[in-house]
Amino acid sequence: MRKRVLLTLFLAAPILVVAGLLYAVAVSLERGVRLAAPPVGAGAGQTGGANALGEYLAGRTRLVPAESLPGGVAIVLHDASGQSSESRPVFIVIDDAEPLRMARRADGAWVALLEQRTVPGRAALRFVLGEEHAPEIDGDGREVGPRRLPMTDPAARPPGAEPPTIEFTAAGFGPRPQD
Repeated sequence: MRKRVLLTLFLAAPILVVAGLLYAVAVSLERGVRLAAPPVGAGAGQTGGANALGEYLAGRTRLVPAESLPGGVAIVLHDASGQSSESRPVFIVIDDAEPLRMARRADGAWVALLEQRTVPGRAALRFVLGEEHAPEIDGDGREVGPRRLPMTDPAARPPGAEPPTIEFTAAGFGPRPQD
């Protein structure tokens, strides 16, 4: 008789544990979210969007493409290969439109200010080098596909603030593919 009771308790234990966890989850859902503390510690609010989905689902954030922000967005490109120069500048191509020449900063990085985008959808960006428009390549020599700007929260920017800066690094530029 004692063995039957112990066996029954042993077999029922996982079911009781799961039932207890489900009850705890249900109680916590009724109490609501308590994550209203200011960001503290490593990453403090700059986690690369790791919690963006949770914030969005909680209704605290309305994310929009960075290129649709009033005042536009500053794009900075660092040429890790050193192939670019004043005589061979970097261009940015947006949605296969005409390439826009980027300006070279004193530190050697290239910068372009993109005006606010009013066309629906997200912009596709590519970086090309020189008048021959040599495409950007990765460390393995493969052409880099179109890049997208991150989604941002417009409410997080104070009115009249400088346009946000988004930085990219190009490993290098390869020869233009033959048409």
